[in-house]
Amino acid sequence: MAEVDRCIRQLGFGGLQVFSNVCSKLLDSPELIPVLKHIGMLEVPIHLHPAIPLNHIGLSAASLYLSLGFPYDTSLSALRLIQSGLFDETLDLKLIVAHIGGVIPYLTGRIESYATPSAVFPEHLL
Repeated sequence: MAEVDRCIRQLGFGGLQVFSNVCSKLLDSPELIPVLKHIGMLEVPIHLHPAIPLNHIGLSAASLYLSLGFPYDTSLSALRLIQSGLFDETLDLKLIVAHIGGVIPYLTGRIESYATPSAVFPEHLL
């Protein structure tokens, strides 16, 4: 968190960019949540930029990474952060999701349908 403070307080950054996964960890990993909360406390936005998805099976060409992999990973990270409760706990956290929010704007209805507590993943698909 010292580097976050240095960037904001000493260097005058107006926000920070974070990739959609960091060091092979999802952004809602317990190790990363305190950093995101700290950024929220500083009241600067986070620009969520896509990265190569942790699960990149089938993404065998740049055209697949860029067209599907990046929007998928950005959307997954944003949705996991929302569902983690991070924004309920850190009201000042501002997240800017690159490339018009990945696929979230197009799948909002589907996401809302399955975000209810009663939505259960079918065990036969696990």
